[in-house]
Amino acid sequence: ETTVRAMGDVGITMFATPGTASGEPTFGLHLNDLDHERIAMHRRSGQPLVVSTVVQPSPQCWPRTIKLRSRIHYYLADAAARRVNPHAVGVLLDEDGTITETSIANIAIVRRGRINSPPPQRVLGGITQSVIETIADKAAIDWEKKPITIAEFKAADEVLMMGTNGGIWFANQVDEEPIGGGKPGSVYQRLCEQFDKLVGQA
Repeated sequence: ETTVRAMGDVGITMFATPGTASGEPTFGLHLNDLDHERIAMHRRSGQPLVVSTVVQPSPQCWPRTIKLRSRIHYYLADAAARRVNPHAVGVLLDEDGTITETSIANIAIVRRGRINSPPPQRVLGGITQSVIETIADKAAIDWEKKPITIAEFKAADEVLMMGTNGGIWFANQVDEEPIGGGKPGSVYQRLCEQFDKLVGQA
């Protein structure tokens, strides 16, 4: 308890494994420090993304709506991205070549004021994204869920990123090419303002 208090704000990952041959499950808890300075920088200035060649495991292996026993595909995507830009994270592809998600965030694009995100059955659902969807609905911002091609992704007016640690932030570039001039877009700013009010950060 003393160690946790000394850490301040932390992210908590809880997990369970089948355990030993006796059938008893094993439960684990992992704490990670929240880097508030980096989170603030991504919300203010954006984060670079790199479209990787790593493909999500087929849903024939396991449903994408569950947390995985292996995260090697996320690791490989991020490792490839950081060879391009040390601050970037990798975007994983689907079997049809459309984009899905990153290791740390759900993603969506904005085009002409409308939001589009990958179909829910193709990605790990995010609580933060569901909150942002509710905010968008109240703000009368259209939100569609359909596959996003790489070309559509790179041609977006804005790229939104949504995850537990950072809340909502944006991508300032994809594959070293700026998105929206590398600046926070108007839809992002509207959603960010309402999200901060909701969670008491404003």
